[in-house]
Amino acid sequence: MGSTTVKLPDDMEEYATGLGQYLNSSEVVRDAIRHLIEERPLRLSPWARREIEISEEQFERGETVSHDDVKRRLGVE
Repeated sequence: MGSTTVKLPDDMEEYATGLGQYLNSSEVVRDAIRHLIEERPLRLSPWARREIEISEEQFERGETVSHDDVKRRLGVE
């Protein structure tokens, strides 16, 4: 797990710790970010969306290669 320092104004810190359902303000920040992720799905460029569509079409047609096959082809273990 990574570590990030977030400085909160005093009023936000007091609010976060006063909620009662969290042990500390770090838990509040993690929960807030989780909610943001749920509410705002990843925005992809038109190019990225098209590449995903192409990949899904290839998968549906069975035009895929297994992870193990790729490793063998590349000589990676």
